[in-house]
Amino acid sequence: MENPLRKVLVTRDRIDGAAVELLGRNGYECIFSPPYTPPEEVVKLARDAQISAIMVSQGRITEEVIAASPALKVIAKHGSGVNNINLGAAEARGIPVYRAVGANARAVAEHAVTLMLALRKSLPKLDGATKGGEWLKGAFIGQDILGTRLGLIGMGVIGRETAALARALPRPRRPRHRRP
Repeated sequence: MENPLRKVLVTRDRIDGAAVELLGRNGYECIFSPPYTPPEEVVKLARDAQISAIMVSQGRITEEVIAASPALKVIAKHGSGVNNINLGAAEARGIPVYRAVGANARAVAEHAVTLMLALRKSLPKLDGATKGGEWLKGAFIGQDILGTRLGLIGMGVIGRETAALARALPRPRRPRHRRP
């Protein structure tokens, strides 16, 4: 008798094809749940597929989702935050929850720096005005990046990545002191 594929519920609409292929070669089939699908729909999907694993990206993994499949053996979070997973329900069933700490740290840091620069350069305001038919060239006074201070709260993986990227931004030169 052929061994059926075990099912992995992925809480997003797709993952890299190489990951799907790797899972397939190891006896797993990916079942995709669109991002932020309501928990009651995820419960039905988990129950109907009798999932053995959940790869959490987006959406909530409630106690009902965890209880939906007796075959569930592991939950893996793509990222570090587990605030969208009912850890107590997983622990009560002996289901380990693993995190991929730092998995998206560079992407999040790049996004943070991009948004900071966009705000410093007033891009949302300028974009809205231009799309609304206004040309603010004469009235707009821009802000330089040079000399702008960046404050980071927390130096976890993302904070350190953000700091590393920010080091590439221009800084004022220190005045040189000449000896008399």
